[in-house]
Amino acid sequence: MGFRFNVRVILMSVFVIVQFFWGCISYQFVRRVEGTDVVAPGDEFQVGKTTLGETLSLLGAPSMLVGLEDRDLLIYQRAVFHRNRLALGIPVFEIWGPNVDFSAYGAQVSYNTLTLFFTSDRILRQIVFEKEVSYPHLKTNFEKKQNP
Repeated sequence: MGFRFNVRVILMSVFVIVQFFWGCISYQFVRRVEGTDVVAPGDEFQVGKTTLGETLSLLGAPSMLVGLEDRDLLIYQRAVFHRNRLALGIPVFEIWGPNVDFSAYGAQVSYNTLTLFFTSDRILRQIVFEKEVSYPHLKTNFEKKQNP
């Protein structure tokens, strides 16, 4: 019994080593960025004083502009998508049937968001800044309002 076990372990080890040399192993890394760089607001943004025009001249065009009743909402957002994938194919089995493929992957998205709320007089009312969060802040709030 012990001899057969050792032979099986040795054969499996040889098979794994051979697979690494003649099999198909691939690693894929994908990084995609949507939007422009979003930084934390500085002292130039003061609630009750900063105007919509000043904000647009400092930050440029927002990623999204939303009109809420008589108020404006500027959203500056950057999304960074990371994906890793490792695949191991065993071409030996193509002789007897389809190729066996073992793969694993993981993905992560992080958001940097600066949201600026303005009154009907176009004066800054509120600032919300989020850095490297996994889910955009406003998407959850808007979905809750639309789907009560």
